[in-house]
Order: sequence, then C-alpha cells, then structure tokens
Amino acid sequence: MKAGKIFRADDWWSSKAALLMGFVYLFSLWFHIPAGRFPVLALLSLAVIAGFASLGYLINDLFDLDKDKAAGKRNFLLGKSLVLRTGLFILSLALTLAPWLYLPADRISFLLIGLELTLFVVYSYPPIRLKERGALGILTDALYAHAVPVALAAYTFALAGAPAPQWYIPLAFLLSWQLLAGMRNILVHQYEDAEADTATGTRTYVMHADHKKIFTALRWLCSAELSCVLLFFAVMGVDQWRLALGAVLVFFLALQDFFWYAFLLREDIPEAPLRYFPNHIYEQWLPVFYLVLLSMDDRWFLVVLILHITLFNARLYVLSADAMQHGYRAIPFIRIWFGLWLPVRTFVSAVINYTIYYTLLLFGIDLRKENMSAVDYFKRKRSAEQKE
Repeated sequence: MKAGKIFRADDWWSSKAALLMGFVYLFSLWFHIPAGRFPVLALLSLAVIAGFASLGYLINDLFDLDKDKAAGKRNFLLGKSLVLRTGLFILSLALTLAPWLYLPADRISFLLIGLELTLFVVYSYPPIRLKERGALGILTDALYAHAVPVALAAYTFALAGAPAPQWYIPLAFLLSWQLLAGMRNILVHQYEDAEADTATGTRTYVMHADHKKIFTALRWLCSAELSCVLLFFAVMGVDQWRLALGAVLVFFLALQDFFWYAFLLREDIPEAPLRYFPNHIYEQWLPVFYLVLLSMDDRWFLVVLILHITLFNARLYVLSADAMQHGYRAIPFIRIWFGLWLPVRTFVSAVINYTIYYTLLLFGIDLRKENMSAVDYFKRKRSAEQKE
C-alpha cells in the first residue's frame, strides 16, 4: 500500500494538514510558545491532525461503502478485510486521542473533541446523514473540516501559552474566516462530485439548488471570507504589528490571482482554473509567513521552515515560479514590454560591448585575442600583479 494511499492522505496532507500546521505556527507566535516547548507541541499537533483527518475519511467511507461499491466509485475501504478496517480505525483513534495525554486540555478541549467526532458521524451515518440534508450538510462539513479543528488548536495553544486579555476578538474573525472557507470548499466539492453522487444516489445540496444561485453564493462567500482574513490580521496587528503584514501578503496574492484569471468576473467559480482560490494562500504561503516571523525571534525556526517546505509545498513554489513567468508575460502590456525590451537590450548590449572593445584596443588590449571579457582580463591582470 503506497504511503499516499494510507488513510487517503493524498486528499488531505497538502491541504488540510498544511493549513492546520500553519495555524500551529500562528498560535505559537500569537500565544508566545517558548521555542523549547514548540517541537513536542508541533509533533503532537501533527499527530492529532493526521488522526482526525484519517478518521473523518474512514467514517465517511464506511457509511458510503455499499453505495460506492454499487456505483463503482472509489472508496478506500473497498476490498479491505474486517481485521484491516478495524486496525485502521484503532490506529486513527490512537493518533487522535493519545497526544492529549500530554497536550494541555480541560473540559472545553474534550467538548470540542467530542463535537468533532459527533459531527463526523452525523454527517455520514444513516438515517441522520446530514450530508444529504441540504444547507445543514454544508454547515456541518464546514464545521468539522475547518472551524472546530481551528477552535480546538487555538484553545490548546492558549492553554499552553500566554494569551492576550482580548484574544477572543481576533479569534471570532479567525473562526468566521474558516467557517466561510469551509462552506465555499464543500460547495465546490459537491459541484465537482455531482455526477458521482448521482450514480450513488447521494442527494447533496448542489443537486437540488439553482446553479446560478450557487455561483452567486460562492462569490459572496469568497468576498466575505477574504474580508474576515484581512480583518483578522488587522486586529492582530494591534498587539503584534508584524502580523499585520499578513493582510498585505493576502491582499497582494489575492489581487494577483484576480488579475491573472479574473474568474470571479468571467467564469463560474467551480469551472475556473483556480476554483479552490484562495486556499493556496492559506495552505502554502501563510504557514511560511508565520515561520519567517518566528525565525526572526529564534533562528532555530529556520529548520522548521525548511522541514515544512519539504514536507508540504516544495513543488508548489516551483510551479508558482513557472506560472508567474508565463502569467506575467501573458498580460498585454507586459508582453509588449518584453517584445520591445529584448531587441532593445540586444542593441544596448552590442553598443556597450563594442565601445569597451575598441576603447581597450586603443591601449593595445585585444579582447578577441585574449578570448575573455574586460572584467576577466582585469581580474587576471590584478592577480598577476599581486603575485609579483
């Protein structure tokens, strides 16, 4: 069994896990977690993230098993023996619960854990199956996939650190941001899965809703979500001014995507090139931003930064650099600039090079015979003089 297939890790490692690890870094910065305590908290947090994610997918696949089998839809548990299924559930539960033997927790923590597990079950378990209860299914998914895990992480790190007296105010913007992002994500996901859900007889929200209204809702959700993100960083900047730079980062990355694709204006979001925009900002760029800020206080976090990039998003940066190069050149006035600049640069370079060549020739220096540039010639001459 490939590593990426275990617990369907391909579906959540570079998205939900990367996002939540980003919040681990943010909360470490926000609540002043000592660098010496960070490694254990981060590793245990990663275990809890993996546990919750794998358990959520296992529960969903378990209750969808018969439908998916009949429709020929992918299901991780298909073909697995009862012993293996049981072992996978035990392992995911262990990853979810065992870290709390060390992680700081109280009654509220365990209420949030219980709420998350309950949402997993009621979302998929028939006859409750909120997945097929219209807007209630959208809200439930947004809660268990985004809002509740972030609330649990924030509360855990607040217990471990030193929260500011008014920390619940930015937390309200943070949870609003995550709830809206979760609703947007599940709407797009249901739209993409509509054909497969029809085959399995699964009646999700988008299957009985007007598509124009869905696209309008997605635009509003995305706008409201970005507003909450900017407000969150603005409020955080009052106590920790460097975090206000997060608003600048999000604004310019979002502006870049709007400018390149303009999909909110020209295309229906689920069919656009960046239909899960602005997830990549939260999942790939903001975690690095938080680690850069942490590294300013303690250079040890540079190691964490390298590990994070290696584990979660090294490939993204290579693709982004390539996309930026091609994307900017696709913009009309920049394309014209490149079209004009290349011949101009060639002409200017020729004028400068020939001027240098003939000037040195007046002093008996022939760079063609020397077969080197003027810079290399004078470096060699200086090196010879120093030896003498």
